[in-house]
Amino acid sequence: MNKKSLFSILASGIVIFLSGCSSLSIIEPAKNLTEPENSIFFKKLPRDNKNNQGLRILADQVLGKGHKCQNSSNNPQPAPGPKYYEDKAPLSDEMASAGTMKELMKSQCGENGDMSMGYSGMREFIDAMHKEYVRASSDNKVKQKIKDADDKLVFSKVLLTYAKTYYKGDFVLRDGTKLAKPSKSIGFNQEGVFTVSTDNDALIGLTTVFLEALSEFAFPTPVTTNSTNKISYKQSYNQTSKTIASKEDPKKLLPLYELLYLKEEDKPDYLTESNLQPTVLTLKDKFFNGPPLVAEKEFGISEIELKAMRHISSNIADGSKMVLGTTLRSAGGAGLSFGAFAKLSIGDNDSLVKIVETAIEVLSRRLLEYRLYKLLYNEPFEDELRPFFGD
Repeated sequence: MNKKSLFSILASGIVIFLSGCSSLSIIEPAKNLTEPENSIFFKKLPRDNKNNQGLRILADQVLGKGHKCQNSSNNPQPAPGPKYYEDKAPLSDEMASAGTMKELMKSQCGENGDMSMGYSGMREFIDAMHKEYVRASSDNKVKQKIKDADDKLVFSKVLLTYAKTYYKGDFVLRDGTKLAKPSKSIGFNQEGVFTVSTDNDALIGLTTVFLEALSEFAFPTPVTTNSTNKISYKQSYNQTSKTIASKEDPKKLLPLYELLYLKEEDKPDYLTESNLQPTVLTLKDKFFNGPPLVAEKEFGISEIELKAMRHISSNIADGSKMVLGTTLRSAGGAGLSFGAFAKLSIGDNDSLVKIVETAIEVLSRRLLEYRLYKLLYNEPFEDELRPFFGD
């Protein structure tokens, strides 16, 4: 058996179940990292919920004061992270009151990490997500907030930046995956709901983009590069005003060129197959432009740790998506009454299931990336990981 297939087995063991055909319960994906042969999985992944300023800003609005993500020291930035604007209302009222958003915040601010959501909560969440895009692009109060924040991150600004990049066909995830450009124009009606011109693929893409933006607050992770800071020189020829006689025909004058050597800085290696710049770096926050790879046993992320982090988070997320889709479809439509979505161009229940699958996949992947980064950055685990990722 391929050693990496162990993680596929772990992924397929994620518990997602229907309760009375009216709600969906999801076990925190980090709980599936329990492979007994590897001591890394005996260690509890750090939750760090009281040192996460972005998560606290969201939770303040969604849960109100007194939640468990608040830091008792009242330190506005208790740990290194992005520069956030202290926003009292980062989300729209609809999103802040959506049942699924409340469950997400509770799961991350609590100790258990599990969450459940009713089907009505999923409907609320998707409706509210649509309106967030309208709010980010056209609400004058939000525009003023972004101006007041200066170079600090405001959720609506991040969302709008990501949405514009996606619409141009240039949105790149941290693993180098480039989202396909929407095939049709994206429009909204007066209620802030996507119009019929928006197809299902675009809705799935917009769900991914929204949750990536949300994750920059809830699960912020730097981009690891492998820049060597080498300097190279590229030859270039520049035509001058001088001329020189042709050897074949001395009467014929040819332009004289000078040879130049242009200095080129080493381009960052984003350690992905595409080596495309992840869109998060366009936010221009120093935190996201993380430190380069380090040698094994050093403080930071080594190459083998990066491989492990990406493989585990992606595999578990894919497993979450697979099990969720199978579970919802096997219900035969029971409890999946999505009639409220008739005003959206989602088409049918299967299309909506794909959107929910996407939401679970993105949140699972970003959550595990966040936890694994914190664990592997601070402690060396190369020896434990080498049997799985040493190739």
